Amino acid sequence: MVLNAEDVIKRFEILFREPLFFEIYPGYDKVFGGKITPIWWFRGGSSMAIDEFKKVSPTKCLLDWHEVEIERIAVFRHADDNKNFIYVEAKAEHPVETGENIQRTIENQLSYKNLQQEYAEYNGVPIKRENMTARNNKWRSCKPSR
Repeated sequence: MVLNAEDVIKRFEILFREPLFFEIYPGYDKVFGGKITPIWWFRGGSSMAIDEFKKVSPTKCLLDWHEVEIERIAVFRHADDNKNFIYVEAKAEHPVETGENIQRTIENQLSYKNLQQEYAEYNGVPIKRENMTARNNKWRSCKPSR
């Protein structure tokens, strides 16, 4: 079965319906308590439980703090519940930086075979950590980084 990105997001809304984790001994001492998190993401040697899902647009979602535009998925089901998985391929986003800055970033990150940029959007304007002053934690300017 082939699904488009909008259908995938609709099905993710079912899969990631709350609760995404379960408390063990709720209200008990946190040292001895804990939580069960049945849904995880894995990439290379990294992994983390998914505690939050939010639909951002018909084709984009937020998995914890990772904003993902769906390209396609593959699903594998197994008799052993620990071997079920969904492979999600995300679309690449256009870089926020341009010119010399992006060239330096690409050159620095090529050895890791993974290019990434960390930024937020405020009123449609991309803002990076460098736009914050360390002294008073206020925005210097909201000029686009493009």
